[in-house]
Amino acid sequence: MLLIWQQRDYFQHCYKYCIDGYEHWGLTFWTHNPWVRGEHYFICLSLVGGYSRFSNGDSFLVYSGAPKNRNGWLPGIRLEAVREGAEDYEYYRILFNLVAKSDGRNDKSARDALQAAKDFVSIPNAGGTHSFSIMPDPDAIYRVRAAIVAERRGCQSNPMRDMILIQDLILWIAGIQKLLAQNSIELFRSE
Repeated sequence: MLLIWQQRDYFQHCYKYCIDGYEHWGLTFWTHNPWVRGEHYFICLSLVGGYSRFSNGDSFLVYSGAPKNRNGWLPGIRLEAVREGAEDYEYYRILFNLVAKSDGRNDKSARDALQAAKDFVSIPNAGGTHSFSIMPDPDAIYRVRAAIVAERRGCQSNPMRDMILIQDLILWIAGIQKLLAQNSIELFRSE
């Protein structure tokens, strides 16, 4: 099972290793109705051979609203973690750009906050998939985010550029929602 923290963690890696994005392979990969059963059928793993059953994880970001008499898609907790990760990344990049323009003037605490964001992740991950090894203090990410926001407020800001970044994020989310609406198909097999 992919831990919820790992959904957010992808963006930590993107920031630390200067990666512009990542492809999320499985938005709605269900082999059962997830409202009834949370695991998958046994499926063949072509790269390693044999069969495996994947538990609910990164392939369950949204759920059909139909079983709950709702139109469209319902966000899952992992989608919220992805959103928070994307927001973290944007905060880091905004502060990084402000620090880059500061010419080293009074930016030590901002650089420290950005380094703290990078320190959350490493390749390889020595912790495996045990959540306490990966993130022993889950509140630490929120403390770093608060420090990033505070430092950003202390730097010279360009409100117009920040507004454009926010608008781009809103348009991206709207595009995903439109794509999901256009590609609505029968979601569940008869069981």
